[in-house]
Amino acid sequence: HIRRSTDIVFDRNSARLIEALTASPVTDLSDGISTLVFIAQQTVQQNASLQGDLDRVNTHLQSVQQDLEQRQEQLQQLHGRIAQLQESGVSNRRLSTNPDKFTGMENNITKRHQNYVTFEDKVTNCIEQDHHIFNTAFKCIHFIGSLLTDDAYESVRDGLRTVKNNTDPATWTWPTH
Repeated sequence: HIRRSTDIVFDRNSARLIEALTASPVTDLSDGISTLVFIAQQTVQQNASLQGDLDRVNTHLQSVQQDLEQRQEQLQQLHGRIAQLQESGVSNRRLSTNPDKFTGMENNITKRHQNYVTFEDKVTNCIEQDHHIFNTAFKCIHFIGSLLTDDAYESVRDGLRTVKNNTDPATWTWPTH
């Protein structure tokens, strides 16, 4: 008689089926048929189990695909936002560096004037390069004031204080914000 064993797991490998059928001689046709039925039942159970596994994997795969689609959509939105920011030049970072402070302390009038012209050019370049930072007259005035020192600062200090109080219409009539 052919041994029946629940320990034998049949897969798509026909060699294991042949091995099981030839393990002992078949003397009774009904025993052979019973064995084949048993093997078929095990195969059906195995297929059902594999189908369940496949269904779970497919469900998980669909979930992962939905998550991936959401993340790709978010990524596209971020790329679009980055492109907008790059086109508009909006950034919180400055591109330029401050020039040396202007003192106005040079005794030679010609040299002092030349130093001022150089300072003015450098400040203008900073403001133009960082127009996204210095986008109001108020910000430009305070930036320039911060680069003055010694006699140059003393000569404009009162004006800078007036600008500092730019919300008081009695002292400041120009729109700077």
